[in-house]
Amino acid sequence: NLALECRFQKLWEDNDTVWDYETFLPYEELFDYEQLTKDDRVVWSDDKLFAAIANHANPVCWSNISRHCDIAVIERHLVNKDIEVESATLTEVFDWEILSERLSSTFLVEHFLEFPWDLEVLSGDMGRDVEIIQSLILLQKETTDEWDWDALETRLKDDFVMEHLDLVEINLKRFTKDTLQCWKAIVAYPDKRWDWASIETGFSLEFFYNYASGIPMKIGSIDLL
Repeated sequence: NLALECRFQKLWEDNDTVWDYETFLPYEELFDYEQLTKDDRVVWSDDKLFAAIANHANPVCWSNISRHCDIAVIERHLVNKDIEVESATLTEVFDWEILSERLSSTFLVEHFLEFPWDLEVLSGDMGRDVEIIQSLILLQKETTDEWDWDALETRLKDDFVMEHLDLVEINLKRFTKDTLQCWKAIVAYPDKRWDWASIETGFSLEFFYNYASGIPMKIGSIDLL
């Protein structure tokens, strides 16, 4: 009715309004939920309010919730699975490109295998310690998503790369050195992205005669067969 709409409009225009469940309920059918879900007056920690908003949320709303809702609230609902969403799960409706950047590193590590994190976002997230990213790589999650190895190339620590060549797919140009450690690594992982031009022009003959005989490829005029 007109009186209800007038009261709602007055509350909406009042910057001091606090949208908890009690304030929200009388006007539930009047909200523009795409606007509400990005409004900083929403009390996201109010579980009744969160559940009510979830019943009205479309994909735009869920992106807004992913961006604006308190991190601790999102993490709690994901773990507890206590919010019902029509014809989907809470995991499915959240925007994981946004959550992969926002959620805490502690939650990320504990639940990396459980949720569909965006590996490309994580690869380029300079706000996370590289040790966190390295620990996630070691978990070897089964997923069709891929790490952004170009972004990780300058982030991963040298020792980690050389110790886990079976897992990393970065460009190894800066690791291609005429050293015994590198010789052995090239022989063990010849299909990795080594700097073959540098190997041809800069490596000693000892490498080719004593180490490279088992590498099935040709470098320039040197036949490694």
